[in-house]
Amino acid sequence: MTGVSVSYSENGASYEGNPRSSKARAWATIATAIGGLILFIYVIGPAGLETKTLKPMADFIEANDINANAYYYTEVEEFFSAERHMREHLKLVPGATR
Repeated sequence: MTGVSVSYSENGASYEGNPRSSKARAWATIATAIGGLILFIYVIGPAGLETKTLKPMADFIEANDINANAYYYTEVEEFFSAERHMREHLKLVPGATR
């Protein structure tokens, strides 16, 4: 028994090949995307919090028990003072161009 070969066209381009290999390629793409997200969430993101620019902001947010997600889109006085402090602090960070 021989493998099945399929020919189809999509958006003006024609494709030929085994449908199983295209399905495997689709799953590999999904797995790569999920792997990239996991890498960013658990490795790159936390490593970014250790940079000279973000570390002071993260420390300030944690020290003052600020829920940054809740305050970002609100007009709350606590967020205003936290944002003002972060902006003033970033002016003092070496290499900042603000």
